[in-house]
Amino acid sequence: MKKVKKEQRSVSLNWYKRYKKRFSIGYVIACFSLVIGIIFSILLFLLVLLAISDYNDSKKQINELTEERLALREKIQHSATDDQLKKFEQTQAGLTSGWSNNEDNYIVEVDGQEIVIDRNNIFVSDNAKVLKNDTKKKIYQINKEFSQFNDGQQFMIVTVQSLPEYTTIETFASEVFNQLGIGQADKNNGVLYVMSIDDRKTRIEVGYGLETIVSDAKAGSILDDEDTVADFKDKAYDQGVNRIIDQLYTQIGSITPEYDLKIEDAKERLSNAKAAIIVLVVSIFICLLNGAFFVIQAKKLKQRMNQLLDKEIYYLYLSAPIFIFTIRGLKKMISTGQVMSKHPSAKRKGTTILVGNRLYDSGGYLITRDYASYSSSSSDSGSSSDSFGGGSSGGGGASGGW
Repeated sequence: MKKVKKEQRSVSLNWYKRYKKRFSIGYVIACFSLVIGIIFSILLFLLVLLAISDYNDSKKQINELTEERLALREKIQHSATDDQLKKFEQTQAGLTSGWSNNEDNYIVEVDGQEIVIDRNNIFVSDNAKVLKNDTKKKIYQINKEFSQFNDGQQFMIVTVQSLPEYTTIETFASEVFNQLGIGQADKNNGVLYVMSIDDRKTRIEVGYGLETIVSDAKAGSILDDEDTVADFKDKAYDQGVNRIIDQLYTQIGSITPEYDLKIEDAKERLSNAKAAIIVLVVSIFICLLNGAFFVIQAKKLKQRMNQLLDKEIYYLYLSAPIFIFTIRGLKKMISTGQVMSKHPSAKRKGTTILVGNRLYDSGGYLITRDYASYSSSSSDSGSSSDSFGGGSSGGGGASGGW
């Protein structure tokens, strides 16, 4: 008996020496992964520096362009000719003598639905009561600027609680636009934004004279803006409408359109640079932490492997692991081998041990006394779920609104 145990010990120790060599390769791989992580982190850090430089350049460019735009606007406004001022006064007579919070309303019926028009600010018809006074004033000032320094473009916003029955947002917007006559008759340079709250629909209607500036694709991209859609979903209607106002203003009537576009581009680069910095910094930490974690785990496992007792080595030999990555895995394999040492006919089944027809877990606890039935029922249970009937779609569906 002692001779058998001695032979078993000798065999297990020889196996252990070979296994430690295999494990040493794993430790080298863990160290190599840390080195790769450090190199990759250095490359990412260089990209962070580039992103920071781009961020600072974009921020500086925005400030410079904003100052230049302000100076240009003041210059244009101060150099307005007598004809421009006369035109402004004539146009203003049709609008109002000045901004006022007081309303002087009248009713216009469109497709059987009444919409309210304020004579003091005819370019906002907030029938759904979702716009703040500051937003209404903003629309008024935009149209005032259009009449003075542009070609008299007109920009109107109409909100309704719901559309007339059996009427689409496209039909309603077109009828409002043409019935009110938004824009100059000889230039057809009006833009209308319509929002229906209950229908969750919006529409930008563009006059013929501005279709080259605000194309269908551009209008669609403005309406589909992620931040705007998110605002509407959160019922922050005024905030979402303001985003649309800003984008349309940049397109149709700013007296400094080139500067507006440059500033928007710079802001987009600024936002992209900020996002890139965050992603790159997080990636650096992940690379370093992962590499360090693997090395630390491998080092701890190596120390524990060197401290194994002879009987633990024998148990490990019986469980015959292909590779061990953690101390927890090592303990589990030793426990498995301990159970197998008590049953010479035992066979390892993954993380469990089969002794005859009995199945044990790695801790020696009995799972089932009838492995054949247990295996069959487990297999059957995995194949009894429902399945789809094999139907197909013809591409139907709908999208739009928010």
